[in-house]
Amino acid sequence: MTATAPHRDSPLQRQPRCCRFAATAMACRWELVLCGELAADQRRAASIAEAVFDEVAHWHSRLNRFASDSDLSQLNRAAGRGPTRLASDFAELLAACECLRQSTGGLFDIRRTASPQLPLSEDTLHINLSNSTATLRSGAALDLGGVAKGYAMDCCQRLLLDLEVTTALLHAGTSSTLAIGRPDSDPWQIAVQPPLTLSGIHPRPYTVSLENAHLSVSSHSGRPDGHIVDPRNAAQVIHPQSLDALAPTIAAVTASSGLTAEALSKAALLDPHGIWPLHHRHTLSHIAWHTANAWHSRPITPSVVGAC
Repeated sequence: MTATAPHRDSPLQRQPRCCRFAATAMACRWELVLCGELAADQRRAASIAEAVFDEVAHWHSRLNRFASDSDLSQLNRAAGRGPTRLASDFAELLAACECLRQSTGGLFDIRRTASPQLPLSEDTLHINLSNSTATLRSGAALDLGGVAKGYAMDCCQRLLLDLEVTTALLHAGTSSTLAIGRPDSDPWQIAVQPPLTLSGIHPRPYTVSLENAHLSVSSHSGRPDGHIVDPRNAAQVIHPQSLDALAPTIAAVTASSGLTAEALSKAALLDPHGIWPLHHRHTLSHIAWHTANAWHSRPITPSVVGAC
């Protein structure tokens, strides 16, 4: 069975012995594909889909920086006011993001500053997990847009496993995919489509075999002026036309955690040859990226030792 996750609108093809449900959240279309016995039990399948999309909506409301009452917006408004009490799960999410920032050498960073004259530093954000508080320096803000879908995927994965779902695919837009089990004798096959070249040529897709894992895809395409920021350069947005022939135009990362996959796909897009994957050998399994001319890949040797 094949599901497609290209950087263009392309719905999943109908698959035998599967049923599909869809919802909109986090500015994209979410699709849940349930296979096996659930495909024949439409009532239970619909109940599971409703529970999954409710979970997504829950995190959409809490992590949306454009919603004034979200956990994230409330913390951003408290910048410069000292320690702010947080929900424990939100504090744990921020702590995980800080750990990923450190382990990637700053290639991934949820911290933003209002002006280049207010550079980020190690004291920009301090999280105290013992009392679930965070202190955000004045002039700084947090943006979880790069990992919100991956974190929601992690929560949905726990929910699906609690509901004893053994075969499912959850897909968010064109960038985030969770695969549980396998639909038949083979794992889920995900085709990642690179963006068009400047000459209008469609590069060949890259196929990822996915089973009980998360896939995150990051790309410079999607907006003419770019949308990927480089945290090492005052969070400047990278313009797609400024990339040289050796720079990745798209990167795909497979990991056991959606949050980790989302963060590391950004790191892979900026520096696929760096040492940061060595810190994530306990969760990271594969990295692939496309330059102007070809696909490249970097398998990761598993390890029980990791940074976070």
